[in-house]
Parts: sequence; C-alpha cells; structure tokens
Amino acid sequence: MTADILIDREAYRVCRLLPAYEFVSFCKARGISIEHDRLRRFEKLGLFYPMMRVYRPDEIRKVEYIDGGKRYHDLGPLKEGEEWGGETRIELPQFSFGARYIRSWREHGLVWDPRTEESPHATSIDTEQRRHIAYYSQFQIRSLSFLISSLTLHVHMEGVIEDDGKTPSNFNDNRDWMLKHVQHLIEAEKPTGAREDTALLCQIISDRYYPKTQTDERRFTLTSGGTDFHGWDWYAYARAWDARAFLEQFEISQDELKRQYEVVSGSLRFVDPLDAWQSLVRFISVEKRAKLKNEALQGQTLREMALMLRLLYLDAYGEALPQPHDVNKEIFHKIPDIDPETDPLRALEFITNDFHINPKPKLVLFVEGETEAAIIPRLFDEIFGASPSIYGIEIVNLKGINNITGGKKESLSALWRLIDYLHHHQTIAVILADNEGWASKNLRHGLPQALSTYFPDRKTTRPNYVRIWSLCFELNNFSDTEIALALTELGAPTSRAEIAACRASARLAAKNKKAITIASIYENKMGRGLNKIILANKLVDIMLRPDTKRAAKNRPISLFLHKIAELSARNHQPITHAMWEYNQRTGFVGTLRPGAVGKRKNLFGQSRKRRRK
Repeated sequence: MTADILIDREAYRVCRLLPAYEFVSFCKARGISIEHDRLRRFEKLGLFYPMMRVYRPDEIRKVEYIDGGKRYHDLGPLKEGEEWGGETRIELPQFSFGARYIRSWREHGLVWDPRTEESPHATSIDTEQRRHIAYYSQFQIRSLSFLISSLTLHVHMEGVIEDDGKTPSNFNDNRDWMLKHVQHLIEAEKPTGAREDTALLCQIISDRYYPKTQTDERRFTLTSGGTDFHGWDWYAYARAWDARAFLEQFEISQDELKRQYEVVSGSLRFVDPLDAWQSLVRFISVEKRAKLKNEALQGQTLREMALMLRLLYLDAYGEALPQPHDVNKEIFHKIPDIDPETDPLRALEFITNDFHINPKPKLVLFVEGETEAAIIPRLFDEIFGASPSIYGIEIVNLKGINNITGGKKESLSALWRLIDYLHHHQTIAVILADNEGWASKNLRHGLPQALSTYFPDRKTTRPNYVRIWSLCFELNNFSDTEIALALTELGAPTSRAEIAACRASARLAAKNKKAITIASIYENKMGRGLNKIILANKLVDIMLRPDTKRAAKNRPISLFLHKIAELSARNHQPITHAMWEYNQRTGFVGTLRPGAVGKRKNLFGQSRKRRRK
C-alpha cells in the first residue's frame, strides 16, 4: 500500500509530502487551476487520491496555569494510565513524519492510504476538517493535470442558444453525454492509474535522485524537505543505493521503466513552452528556473520526474537514455556533441555559441598603450556608429611596448602563449603596435613563425594578424600639417617643418639614431609632458572636419579597423567539437604547417566544402 511504502522507506526526506493547501498552491504556480474543494470532489468520485491521509484525535495535555489563568505552561501529554491531579487541556496534536511518530500513528489507524484502505475516520473528513490532513506528492501534478483537462470543457457561450435566443433542442443530449463521460472515467478508474504509479515511483526515488535534478550541469543542490531528518546522510544513502535490487523489489521491468520514462518525457513537449530551448535552459541556475511561471514551471517539475527515471535506469542498467527533450525525436542536428555530463563547460560553450549568447569576444585587439585603448573605441563610434563590443571586439591594453614585444632573450613571450590559447578557443587575437624596440623582430617576423602548442598542425597566428606601424600611430595616420595644427591648438605653436623633421628623424630611428619625437617638441615648447590621449583626440577632431583634405575612411587606422571588424564578423563560433576541429584546420586562426592540408582532406573529404561555423 502507498502509505506503507512511503513510511517504510521514509520517502519524503528530500521531497516532502504536501498538505492539501500547499499542494493547491504548488499546482496553481504551475498553471493548474485547482481548489481544495475540487480535490476533495475528485477523491469522492474515485478519480484522484492523496498519497496518505492523517486523522488527528484529541490529545489531553497537562498544563499549569499562570497569571490568573491568562497563560499556561505545557507539561506534556497525559499518558495512558498516568495519574494527574492538575489542570489539563484538550488539543489537536501536531503531526510529524519522524519515523517512530508516524509508525505509531499508522499502527493506531490514524494514517491510511485512501486509495486502498477503508478508515472509520473517513466519515468525518468533511464535517471535522481540522482533524484531517491530506498529503499529496508534488509528482502527482501530471495525473492531476490530465484529469482536469479531461473533465474541464471549454464552451463557446454563443453556441448554447439558437438565433432566436432560446435554448437549443440538443442541450439535454449534450448534458447526457457529459454525464456518461464522467461516469466512464469513474468506472474505468484509469485516468490516474498508470500515472499515479509513476508519481509514486518518483516520490520513492526522490530521496536518491531528486538532488541530482537540481543542477545547472556544474553543481547540484541538496536540501532537506523537512525538519525531522537532520541526521540523515544523503551521501551514505546514495552510496548504499542498489538500483537493480530496488526495481526487482517493486517488480518493475527494464521495459516498463523505459516506457514510463518515455511517457513522462513525451508529455513535456505538450506542456513546457521552453522544451525547444532545453539544451540551454539546463545550464540556467536552479534559483532562476524556480522563478518560472505556469506551464514553464510545470515543465520543470515534469522534467525532474523524467530525469529521476533516467538516472534510475542508468544506475540499474548502465545505459544512458536520450535526454527528455530528445525522446521520440529524429535528431538531424544534435547540439552539442560534447556530453554536458562529462564536460559541462565545453558543452555550455557550444550551446551558447548556438544561441549566440556566448559573451566571450570573437576578436581581441592587443594595443601597447593608453592612447590606442582610448582612441580606438571613439574611432569605432565615428566610423561604424557602434562600440567595438557590438562587433564582438575586446581591446586589451598591454601598457608598454616591452610588455607586447618581449626582449632579446624572450622572443616567444607570454603574449605568444596567450594568443595561442585564444586561437585554440577560436578568439582571433590581433596586435597593433608602434615600431619600437623588438616589435619588428619579435612581433612582425618572429610571432607568425611560432608553432602552436595547443594544435600541432598550425602555427600560433597569421602574419596579417600582426600590425606594426612603420613609424607610429600619429605619423602614419596624420599629415605634418594636421599634427602641427593639433599641437598649436593645444597651446604649443608648431610649424609643419618641425613635424617634417620629426618624421625624418623617426625613419632614421630604425638605424639606432636618436629620434625627435612629437612629445619632445611639445615638452620643449611648453615645459611639461604631452598628454598623448588629448593629442590623439585632437587629431581625430581635425580628421573629421568637413574641410580636411584626406577622408577619414582612407586613413590606415580606418582601413585597419574595417579589416578587424570584418574579421570578427566572419569568426562564426563552433557549435560542435567537429566544427571546432575543422575551423582549427582551415588556417583561419593560424597558418597551417606543412602537411596539414592533406590531413584536413583525409578527415573531411577532398571534395567536401563546408562553411566554417
């Protein structure tokens, strides 16, 4: 009997049984319209029962009144045969699911299974409602929802009357049909039979498997359903669990368990509006999912039932059934091909790529200093009318040419390894730097030759992903006249000839001769250091003026930004491991090493043309 099974196994430590008023609230939150009176009506008709019923008899308690009888001390229950000369009170006892407590009530006939047992206390359910508690399982909502949909008719009111406003002649026939339909449900007792068996099974196994359904695929939440089981060790319970022995004890065959799983899973697509999104929803935090409403929340409960049955099947037979949202579906495009249960982070990456919500940048632009980090976002806004992040571009300031180039003994710097790592995760890394220090040797020539440590068939990067200004940002993108005008407007009157001399000096600097810089010209005139960010913004102001001779779109920096914006847009993120591997072998993230093209053809076929995704 249901009550005995639940009591013997204490199958309510994690998912406690709900008294009727809580069960009603639980159902309403999941879009199931039900009231306590209707639940009782279903029980009387034999259509839907609580898991167990409890009758609370009078309990005589010893008391000591104080403050002139306004208050009292409760001295405990008056035991049978105990002599007591003091005051007493008659109260209704509090019911507890503690093992000894509930077994004692069961032995005295105060707890019973209303589906299979007759109780002398059942006659007072409606007349002494305070004495009675009906307990339901949250997993009964599936059978209740089916029953309500079977017994609830949606009527177009205009169809009840004829054109003349009178009751149609077939009204009594419709009423008779409804009566026969209800009688059929009552006589057959099948609307809830098999479904109630599934609800009971889920309640029994909830202590073992329900916590495993409270997961975002990276961690699970273990909570107690009541207050009487603080000493219970779930981990010890889980280690001692024998799924095969459990199924044999309750005579549930492998085929029957699989059938129940498929039936519950199949019902999801008719209930859960998020079913098509489940590949993503499964990674959402448990706390956020608990805030869903109506059918979406009902779908979560049904999914928890399905997942528990799936875990039971896996433990018993070592076979992983399809995920609930894949049951009885023909899968043409399975995402991801990485199992979330074995590698959840990688699977989540592919899922978020598929939904276009992966927040990682598609391209990282490494710059050497504050000037580029400040001015490039402005240029993006002026040129494209949007920030770099709209294009999936992140700008990283490495704060100094030495940090970006390495040195004589560090030609393969930490930056090289970082770029290799980013390319392994298909985030394109682009470097923009001035031609200073070891930039030419280590970046322009050395870095594109470095071999990848993460993917041996390619190099770390491509030559076109390293952009070194032949001189510097200012001299390569603005004319002598524009730079002189900018310095003049900043308070340091400067001639075009002075900037021309600076440019010539910068060209000679590559031959280790001391260069005249724009900063030194300003400092000599003003007696203080030049704020390069202010200068860069002033140059951009001049570049954008209507009377400028050279259009902004034709400047090297503008052409460069167009290229990286296009590169980022073309960097379609992989949604399976196979797509990721194919992308690594295309040469998109790094020049292929000798022989790599042949390997790609052998893996994917010579004539096969695939878009990079």
